[in-house]
Amino acid sequence: MPDLTTGVVLRIVRSLLIWMAALLPATAGQPIRGSDDVSLQDIRAAWERRRESIKSFRYECRLQEGLIKGSRSRMANPLGGQHKKDVPGADVILETVLTFSLAGKKIACTKEGEQWIDQLNAPATREFRATFDTVHNKTLTRGGPLDLGGVATAGKPDDILTVNADTTAFWLAFSPVTWMQQRLYDPDRMAVSQAHAFRGGHACVELSTPRRNPSWRALLYVDPSRECIPLQWIEEYKGVVRTDLSIEYVSDEGVGWRVSAWHQKRFDGSGTLDSSSTCEITRCAINERVADDVFTIEFPTGAHVAEHDGDTAKYYIALGGGKKRYISSSQFGVLPPAVPKGRSWGPFMLAGTGLLAILAIVFFLKRRRERR
Repeated sequence: MPDLTTGVVLRIVRSLLIWMAALLPATAGQPIRGSDDVSLQDIRAAWERRRESIKSFRYECRLQEGLIKGSRSRMANPLGGQHKKDVPGADVILETVLTFSLAGKKIACTKEGEQWIDQLNAPATREFRATFDTVHNKTLTRGGPLDLGGVATAGKPDDILTVNADTTAFWLAFSPVTWMQQRLYDPDRMAVSQAHAFRGGHACVELSTPRRNPSWRALLYVDPSRECIPLQWIEEYKGVVRTDLSIEYVSDEGVGWRVSAWHQKRFDGSGTLDSSSTCEITRCAINERVADDVFTIEFPTGAHVAEHDGDTAKYYIALGGGKKRYISSSQFGVLPPAVPKGRSWGPFMLAGTGLLAILAIVFFLKRRRERR
């Protein structure tokens, strides 16, 4: 009889402890229960707490992009963009330095290093910058024959800052709902498709999210024991995986967890590997002041700039000091006429110098005669 009484008491105590734990609010930095108990409401609440706790961040990374032979990868162009030509020859490896910053509503991204250039059909060193200062979207590409810039008046950041392949991991870690909305997915129709899934050695919950285009579907794996941070993002088109992104984290005293690395694979319509990327974070600052000039682009003298305001577009050459010389759209991005090959200015300069010398001698002799 004592054993039976003891067992009943232990069960009652255990039930009370579970009931009391359920009443305690989950706070930032604390695990949310196991995957058996977590709900969509828990996940959304954890995401919102994390978003509220992060006011700014700046990630500096080493990015390695691999293009598969014969691919039409989007990964090699600055912040994603579609190649017009197949990548020739053997697999191509591009090394770049990526910086992504956010402060309030301001966003900036810089990518420096090797980029695939369609016109050259080969990689070349370029620097690409994109910023949103809450009013204007600006871009600047340097390293080619001409510096090319763009500026557009808008009330929201351009897609190049929000839905490109290079910044997906940072957006998902910061605000999965915001990023899904930017990608035209509907987080309000998100559902738990699998309560027990393992990713990177962690017990996860698999979430399925539909897109406006019903041919697309996304799977998001979150870790309930670590504030429901996203560990993997998979996009499918008509049942074929097109994107597979895995994210790694390290603990952070201020915000619980921060991105330490990410790995991404992209596939073509048949499911064949098209490109892969590996990113290692070399420096991260969260909730520290980000300098204002990070979100500002000053177009260098000589840069060709496309200026958009709604449906109106103008083109100009930056002259320095805020001055501009407007040009036609047909002149934008076009180098000025070059001196034809084989022609040298050397003989003309020599002849001119000789003529000046003769005139000087004549003038000198004339003055001498006048003095006599």
